[in-house]
Amino acid sequence: MSRTTESMIFKAFTFSDLSSADLARSVIDYLLRSGEDWAPSLMGQADPPDMPFSRTNVEQAIEVLQHGKSTDRTSVGHIYLGRGEPPRVLYYLTWYRGPKPEFNQVSAQFPLETISRRQDVESLLDFVKGLFDLVDGVYGFIAHSAEWRAGHIRRRVLERRIVEERLVKFSPDTPLTGIYWANFFGHSYVTRFREGCVERVAAHRKESTPKGTLLIITAPSPLDYEKLETQNLKESIKRDLGQDAFLGPASA
Repeated sequence: MSRTTESMIFKAFTFSDLSSADLARSVIDYLLRSGEDWAPSLMGQADPPDMPFSRTNVEQAIEVLQHGKSTDRTSVGHIYLGRGEPPRVLYYLTWYRGPKPEFNQVSAQFPLETISRRQDVESLLDFVKGLFDLVDGVYGFIAHSAEWRAGHIRRRVLERRIVEERLVKFSPDTPLTGIYWANFFGHSYVTRFREGCVERVAAHRKESTPKGTLLIITAPSPLDYEKLETQNLKESIKRDLGQDAFLGPASA
């Protein structure tokens, strides 16, 4: 998902098998029934997706998702689901199989218009929470695209020059890339941190779900990511969870 300028980014990582026809159908049906703000009308294996999509060809969408490529080390399948006309919404579902456990992933990209009002923020949050629970997410987040880039693009600086820039990909074996506007910690992640510290951590807002997921929100709106109080709260959360749980600074 390369188009990150002025948008909202959602990512959910899960060990659930997204190539399963039943789960894929459930996820796609969830997107379709969630209303015109979220429903895709195009599908394909590239961004932008290039095939029409609606309730009439859900089975074809599942086949596209399941049509993967294999190597000696892994096999992978994916699909983009999106809406071509503004405001542009894009989803990306991908699955991996191999000798090492890999997180499967549901990503979404939403235009900033979806959070222009307070009720829009809550609507987006409710929609994403439902999607995270549906795929039994292990870890995830919602972030402004600039906030996402700040966490995922690592720069090596030498004598005031950027000599290397790379995108950090999250995996089960790597530390977290940062704290974002909304942070989803599944039960397995909650238990990774020091006993009780996740429940005690300061936050603008915290919620828990029957599945054991803890949601930590750092500000009233995703647009508040640059405010000093939001930045200070993020650093406080990282200290409470343990700096070893996170990658080092961007200039490292």
